[in-house]
Amino acid sequence: MPFDWKEYLRLAEELSTRQEDAALRSAISRAYYAAFCSARNHLQKQGEPLSRSGDWHKAVWESFQRKGRSYATIYQHSHRLKNDRRKADYEDEVRNLSESVVAALRSANAILHWLEQLAAQDSSG
Repeated sequence: MPFDWKEYLRLAEELSTRQEDAALRSAISRAYYAAFCSARNHLQKQGEPLSRSGDWHKAVWESFQRKGRSYATIYQHSHRLKNDRRKADYEDEVRNLSESVVAALRSANAILHWLEQLAAQDSSG
């Protein structure tokens, strides 16, 4: 049975209640990967060719930007989420970490919501 990437979002929500920087940074990262892997899988189910060479993350998100209005919302949410994840994973100091966690959870939830809407449209049409 394939992994349910939404479990990463549930873990991110749990981690967000803790006060340690490591937990908060991990919450951002897990929220990002819940959204990214769900978005990637959505594209693959649609038969979107995705190369694993180069910047795979950029390729996934830009696919949504190119697909039109309903997909562009996903791209918009991904932009800040990806930047926050990069900071949380690689920078020694992250300003407003708690605010970034809240924003990451909001963006990841929005992306998953839109993906569910798109999947429902795909199955009904």
